[in-house]
Amino acid sequence: MTAIASPCVGICRFGGSSDYCLGCGRTAEELSNWRTMAESQRQRVWDGLLARFAELGIVVSRLPWLEIDILEYVERTLRSGEGTWVFGVYGAVAEFIRDRDEVVVVTRKDATIEAVTPRAALRLTGDQGVRALRVDTGASGLSGTERIVLAVPRAKRALRAVDSLTLRGPDTAAIRRADRQCPLYDLGLGSANIRFCVRAQSERCAAELRSREGMQLPAFLPELGPTLSDENATRVVETRLGRIEIRTPISPPNASLTYGPNTHFLPERFQLNRDMPPGLDLPEAYVPGAIYYA
Repeated sequence: MTAIASPCVGICRFGGSSDYCLGCGRTAEELSNWRTMAESQRQRVWDGLLARFAELGIVVSRLPWLEIDILEYVERTLRSGEGTWVFGVYGAVAEFIRDRDEVVVVTRKDATIEAVTPRAALRLTGDQGVRALRVDTGASGLSGTERIVLAVPRAKRALRAVDSLTLRGPDTAAIRRADRQCPLYDLGLGSANIRFCVRAQSERCAAELRSREGMQLPAFLPELGPTLSDENATRVVETRLGRIEIRTPISPPNASLTYGPNTHFLPERFQLNRDMPPGLDLPEAYVPGAIYYA
């Protein structure tokens, strides 16, 4: 197995006056010889790619990380408390963030990492299909911090999409063992890339959800929203890489959010059917599984 990952992002195209691939920044010769190159040669190519990306205006590029490197990066950021991990798509996300002095328990077993705080929990499972992509916000013309996207091949591990409020049964995949008997309801966004769910922590909440099962989001949310807020239902957002569970209070509409883990559902943005915010599109072959804001 190659010890240095290929820079390929699934865009193999040459054009204009450049001799470089518009996806990965390599020359045609480097592309054709990559598998037979010595490790030192591959490293030299990688060392020169940042300058080529700037020359070509490439916004999204692959990082030279293998699975072990990705897992170590995720674990390190969770333990340090720096930055924010976001699971979801444009208009529907969960954010895992913690205060520096907030207690966190981070565990790692094989290719799965879990982090638990009093306000949230995260589980991420990586495998050899995951790619670490760097998004250059400067090249995209957007302000903000560096973004690292853990992307999954679009053709793999699609989620089963449902388009109405659906009981998934007890949340046996809950990160905290005590939550695994609580009923989990999929809000029915109809996406193969994200599930936006709520976990009923009380009988009142479970009864309200049960009475509206089979209804579509625009019909049930105005009536159900106050109950979910009053009962502080746990929000569970799943992607192809894992899940984030949020236990913080649900903010009233138009209220300013407090710092910390939160979920955001903005129907007008979600209906645009975008995986990423405008200007930060991934190569068509990939969908985001997790995004890290440094």
